[in-house]
Amino acid sequence: MPAKTTKTTASKKTATTATTTALVRAAARRTALVQAFAEHKDAAVAAEQQRYMKSAMPFFGLKKPLLAAITSSVFNACPPVDHDDWLQTAQHLWRSATHREEWYATLEWTALKVAVPWQSPQTMDLYQGAEKGRFGPFSAP
Repeated sequence: MPAKTTKTTASKKTATTATTTALVRAAARRTALVQAFAEHKDAAVAAEQQRYMKSAMPFFGLKKPLLAAITSSVFNACPPVDHDDWLQTAQHLWRSATHREEWYATLEWTALKVAVPWQSPQTMDLYQGAEKGRFGPFSAP
C-alpha cells in the first residue's frame, strides 16, 4: 500500500511542478508583451480608443498592425510547449490584463496554429463570457 501512496504523491508533485513552470512562462510572456506595448504606447491614440470603445479599461494606443507584430514576435520567441502551458498562459494573460491590448493579445495567443489541436468542446468554457470581461473562470480587473 505505501508504494501506491508514494506513486500518487510523486504524480501530484510532478503535476504541481508542471503547472508552476507553466505559470512562470505565462508571467514571462506577459512581462515581455507589456514592456513592448509600453515602448510603443501612444497616449493620444489610447485616449481615442478608450473613448470609442466606451471602456473603463485603458489602452496603450497601439494600432492593429503594430499589436499583431508585437504579439507575433513575443509568441514566436516563446511558443507554448504543451496544452497546459497554452491554457495557463491564456488564463494568466486575460486575468492579469491592465490594458485592453492585453486582452487582444490573449485572443491572438489562443488562435496560434500550434494550439489548433487543443481547441475542443472541452476548451469552450475558456471562451465563455469573454465579451463580458471574463475568460474561463476568471474575472476581468
